[in-house]
Amino acid sequence: MAAETTRPISETEAARLFAPLQAKPLALAVSGGPDSMAMAALAARWGGARLHALVVDHGLRAGSDAEARITAARLDKLGLAAAILTLSGLPQTNLHAAARTARYDAITDWMAAKGYDVLATAHHLDDQAETVAMRLERDRSAGADGIPAQGWWADRRLVRPLLGIEKARLRATLDALSVDSIEDPSNDDPRFERARVRSALAQGEAATPRAALLEIQKRAARKAASLDAMAFALASRALRHEGNGIVTLDVARYAGEAPDIRRRMLRALLRDTGGQTVPPAREKLARLDAGITSLARDGAEAFSGATLGGCLIARGTGSARCGTLVISRELGRMDDTGTVLDAGTAALFDRRFRIVCDSTITPGTQCRYGGSSAGDEAGLPAAARAAIPVLDSGKDEPCRLLGGRAGERGVRGAWLGIRFGVHRFA
Repeated sequence: MAAETTRPISETEAARLFAPLQAKPLALAVSGGPDSMAMAALAARWGGARLHALVVDHGLRAGSDAEARITAARLDKLGLAAAILTLSGLPQTNLHAAARTARYDAITDWMAAKGYDVLATAHHLDDQAETVAMRLERDRSAGADGIPAQGWWADRRLVRPLLGIEKARLRATLDALSVDSIEDPSNDDPRFERARVRSALAQGEAATPRAALLEIQKRAARKAASLDAMAFALASRALRHEGNGIVTLDVARYAGEAPDIRRRMLRALLRDTGGQTVPPAREKLARLDAGITSLARDGAEAFSGATLGGCLIARGTGSARCGTLVISRELGRMDDTGTVLDAGTAALFDRRFRIVCDSTITPGTQCRYGGSSAGDEAGLPAAARAAIPVLDSGKDEPCRLLGGRAGERGVRGAWLGIRFGVHRFA
């Protein structure tokens, strides 16, 4: 078994791993560590024709900028173009989660501006076991599905071609190809949970053995994928995008589905409509689900509306929206300073809208919530209409981000939709 796990990845195996990724331009998230450098080396030899590596300098330790430049030079030797993206202003609290969010935001902004739809990361089988171990330690009833092989970050597709490969084989591949990498000292720092879990698994001291963790993950992942598919199917039947990120829910169709499918759909709906990276707590979702189903069962007096996860859930009005709930952004739960836009770049606004700007945009233009009373939105609740994004240059009359005159001002905007595993309702 040991000889098998340390065998380098062969050309045939690499071709199989990267074959599904050859059709579209592919971006590679490369930290410079052994895992991502192995992915880069394999992709350079057997990946698609249009590849671009992205190196993020978080600025979290001295010399990180030099490490980013060294990594870019090594990627150039592999024949890969590379861009260095520099982050700043990361918070000191919950730093790892904030850095991860900022990293993926910066990478996908670059991708949207340059026309790349798919991002590959170098997560591997050992990462999977560590992730499941950490999640089970926190909550035995959730999170065992681990790291998905495919998913989304905003509107960009995320793929993990090496997720079934052991880390030892990636290192063996680097050695076989004579590719250098950078070691991050935090990977072995016992102050961090993942480093402690990694050490426990390696020494056979983990509460659940590695093989058992991976078996648990496989079963949980199959269940999660099935639930996501059924939740997406329910969304396709019961949701309607009214424009500008405002969604209506057909209460009767929602209430007619099984509880686990309803709640799976509801968690994604609120997470993405609320501009969050994680969904509301399960118990809060269950209470909201009970309120919505009571509206279908007992009528108008049973449920008047709610707020949860940065979302406003209000009863639909008028004949066109009778029997529906309107789900929109809750304005009081967001930063209302707006997002300043720059020519030739892309940005996320409130984690709900993708914005791509060309060279004709007026300097100083920002995207903010400004509301509207025009068109189809006129029949929606006033609080929902207030959460319509607009472009404001400070010189011209503000216009809506989606549709209207945004294109004339050098801006393309799109709603990110609602994501269910590999599926996206948009």
